[in-house]
This record gives sequence, C-alpha cells and structure tokens, in this order.
Amino acid sequence: MIVVDNNSTDITAEIVESYQPNWPQSVPLRYAFAPKQGAAFARQRAVEKAKGEFIGFLDDDNLRAA
Repeated sequence: MIVVDNNSTDITAEIVESYQPNWPQSVPLRYAFAPKQGAAFARQRAVEKAKGEFIGFLDDDNLRAA
C-alpha cells in the first residue's frame, strides 16, 4: 500500500508513519511525496514506487469495499 502525499498541508506523513509499526508486513505501508499537485502527478508517483503486479487507486473521496 502506497500513500501518496500530493503536496498537502496536513500531517499525512506523520499519520502514515504512526500506522507503519503495526501494519501487516505482507502488504507494507509506504509513503511517497508528489510535489506537483493533481491526481495525475500523484498517480504517476505511485506507479513509479509500485513493486506489485497490480495497481489500484483510491482517492481521498473514495470508500474502499470491505
């Protein structure tokens, strides 16, 4: 799982860092920073950092299915 901080002004990095110690290592929780704002820049950064075979995207206004 990669959380991309798209040049936010909140504490995204600190929140991700607080979850990492207890996050399942089978799907590591990683943080990436995208300095240019916009969904395309954030997704490009995620693709650059991805290591898996499949890629899925959730935006800040999405809810994941259970």
